[in-house]
Amino acid sequence: MPASVKEKKNRTDSMFPDTLYEYGGKGYPRVQHVRQELIDAVPEICAERALLITESYRETEGQPFVLRKARALEKILSEMSIFIEDGQLIVGNQASRLRAAPIFPEYSIVWVIEELDAFDKRSGDVFAISGDTKEELRSIHDFWHGKTHQDEVFANMSDENKLAGKQNVLHRGGISMSGDGHIIPHHEKILDKGFRGIQREAVEELEKDNLTDDQRDFYEAVVIALEAAIQFAKRFADLAIRMEKEETDPDHKAELQRIAEINTRIFEGRAQTFHEALQVVYYCHLIMMIE
Repeated sequence: MPASVKEKKNRTDSMFPDTLYEYGGKGYPRVQHVRQELIDAVPEICAERALLITESYRETEGQPFVLRKARALEKILSEMSIFIEDGQLIVGNQASRLRAAPIFPEYSIVWVIEELDAFDKRSGDVFAISGDTKEELRSIHDFWHGKTHQDEVFANMSDENKLAGKQNVLHRGGISMSGDGHIIPHHEKILDKGFRGIQREAVEELEKDNLTDDQRDFYEAVVIALEAAIQFAKRFADLAIRMEKEETDPDHKAELQRIAEINTRIFEGRAQTFHEALQVVYYCHLIMMIE
């Protein structure tokens, strides 16, 4: 076994060679390193997204809902914490720390408040949660009272339906407390045009004179959301540049330069390389999960 592999936690390029060699019966040492970092990270609750979306919804009270959603995404992507994991070439994080779980108060907040003191005591899906995080989440509870997706579901539910739930004939579970899942983006279009190309299509639609108010709101929301995604990638480009200036290892400096180059131009047009295409697809799914 190469000596560099034994130097766990000491990041050197020899840990991540381009050639494949066997390490404990497993290949691809870079993948194994990133995987182990993930396994070693303690799952925890992150309040950052919940606080940012609450602040945004307070600022946009009374505006069309589709625009409120777009501006909330813009605020989250522009202000959330970002980091580049050691050894990672595809960048992007969903919460403020590795393996942290964001909270979505716009879907449901009651169950979160009820379980604040139980997240770290569950028999399964255990999450560490700090006292500060508990207080931050409690601080936004009142704002979301009567405004969540779950509140809307129950407000429009028949008495018969509610009774069926009480009798365990129906189980709504996450359906009433979370967003849609099993979403498949149009990857071919995104890889071909980039978000900028799709954004231009929305701008062209906005120039038409026969739009209804709802249509105009929708296309404005498209422009806002796609710009937010483009600038999110550029935040990682800026971070990579700052990290590269402080890096002394020449190979890692080159990797950070490549990350910066890709994330500067990504979404501006067609994906140019396989690496860039992977980053585009990952961003698409990541941003949907953040939203």
